[in-house]
Amino acid sequence: MDSTLDTSEQSLRKRDDQPISRFGRFFRAYGIGISLVISALPLATLFWNLLPVFDGAKPLLTTLASGSSFLVVGSIFAQRHSIGRWFFPGLRLGKQRRVAYQHELEWARWFSVLPVLLWFLALICLTLYFVTLNKAAKRVAFSYAVSSDGHDSAMVRCEQLNKDQPPLRFEQWLTGLSVQRDTYGLWITCWMAAAQKIPGTINAEYHVQFPDEHAVKAILSGTPSTSVPYVYWMGLFFLGAFVSATSSFVLTGLKDYLQTELQLSDQDLILQPAAASQKQIFDVKGAPGLYGLAEFSPDAEDLAPTFEGPFCVEHRFEPLVVEVDFTTGKVTKWKHVDHTGKAPRAIECQLTVNCTLGELHTMFAESARRTVSSKLARDILTQTSDDARPREAQADSLPNTPHHLSSRATSHDAGSATAPSNAA
Repeated sequence: MDSTLDTSEQSLRKRDDQPISRFGRFFRAYGIGISLVISALPLATLFWNLLPVFDGAKPLLTTLASGSSFLVVGSIFAQRHSIGRWFFPGLRLGKQRRVAYQHELEWARWFSVLPVLLWFLALICLTLYFVTLNKAAKRVAFSYAVSSDGHDSAMVRCEQLNKDQPPLRFEQWLTGLSVQRDTYGLWITCWMAAAQKIPGTINAEYHVQFPDEHAVKAILSGTPSTSVPYVYWMGLFFLGAFVSATSSFVLTGLKDYLQTELQLSDQDLILQPAAASQKQIFDVKGAPGLYGLAEFSPDAEDLAPTFEGPFCVEHRFEPLVVEVDFTTGKVTKWKHVDHTGKAPRAIECQLTVNCTLGELHTMFAESARRTVSSKLARDILTQTSDDARPREAQADSLPNTPHHLSSRATSHDAGSATAPSNAA
């Protein structure tokens, strides 16, 4: 009996230790079950009319929005590992220090504002939904409105207007709805205006004035599902509002959840942010007129160096083959292709690098490796000499060599240096 209880307790404890369970507990502790609440709001709208919706389209809109919102919560959490690298990029050098590529830090800054952008997108979609809903209600009223004797519809009276006639204002009656049998008086104003889609033609424009809110509710509840105008646009905006709001809140909670899992405190993130890698320009030895760009970190050997190039010093584009001496396999003429415009543009190049593509690749790889190795060696020597000096001398000394090199690489990328930059 006791062993059975112990087994059940262990299974419950193991189930509680699942990542999704810890995530749910963190959300409750964080005070935001808002993402799940928002996911359930469409279903609540189905029963309690929290938002104005055409009854004919309500089951489809609410079920689709609620199911999609719950699916978004699960999908975002399933991608928590990739999202964690976007929120907290780089490698851990110790308990607190981190280092990352420059483009990773730039992407992390943009990704951190994504929840705010999604919230604004939700507000925009909700506003557009209400605008479309009001337009659809007026169109239904205009389609169902008839004269007091029941013979002339509002649409027919408006189409009989001439271009030079002033706006016509008349009273119509709202009848024919399937659920509401009451009759409501409407005031409709019609006029002729130039069509925007087809120049040279005119269309009848109209404006509907409702007597009270009961007429609007009669339209929302009595319009058949097949007669609801703009139902696809309303569905798109309705779905976008709830999915965007749900994504915004789940990303907000997921960031703090991942921060707790990574054991990163707010003090660590504020006082010791991730350090950026360094960028260094190097010349391709044996290939005059070509250069490359190396990105690496002297503080983190595990951060693999990345290289870009080779690039032409004059045009700052990658050299491409034009002519080859097939007796030796060496390239005799080079060109570039500029993709920055609307269409690719070929550029002739005066490079005099006489080598094969394999030899060019080897020279580039050796120059890149030599640049990174020499840079790391200089940093080690500088750090060793600084550690051997007294503290008083270190306090009054100028910045170390790595800082000078990092400053040069950064200023080159910003366009302040005269050395050629990576245009790829």
